Amino acid sequence: MKKNLSVPQIAFIGLLIVAAVYLFVFHFPIKNESEELNNRILDLQTQTDVNEAKLVQMSSMKGAINNAANSNARPLPVYNNSNNIITELNSILDSSSTIRYDINFGDDVENDNLVRREIRINFVADSYESAEQKLTSIRDSANCYVISDLNIVAGEPDADTGLATYSVSVNLATYEYKA
Repeated sequence: MKKNLSVPQIAFIGLLIVAAVYLFVFHFPIKNESEELNNRILDLQTQTDVNEAKLVQMSSMKGAINNAANSNARPLPVYNNSNNIITELNSILDSSSTIRYDINFGDDVENDNLVRREIRINFVADSYESAEQKLTSIRDSANCYVISDLNIVAGEPDADTGLATYSVSVNLATYEYKA
């Protein structure tokens, strides 16, 4: 016994087939592609945010570089500046307020085009103000000294004047550009 389907049943089955074809051919692929595009949009937005942050940072860095260039920053001396260093330090330390001094040079340390020259200075000044003035002159020098390991010790007062002397020891580093 074969049973024939009625027209409404055939229409219903046809509608189910059309709905299934629509779901599998159009709806699910479009939904998957839409989700992939949304994920890609989120990735691109994240990348854009990172790039904007980098751009702001670069702009800030350029501003800092421009400010440094416009400040009273001193250029590095050219390599083999030893004679100028010795002359300058002698002129700073050789005065009536300096009782004695010595200057010792360490080995040069080269790093690409930059040379660091280590210098050790010991001197005795007749007053704290004189010692401070000499250290300020060294700091403000055109030779770009970096002061470290500063030690100032007050000595015993002089029997005649009653004034104490001040022994100063300091390490300096100066940097030179080697072309």
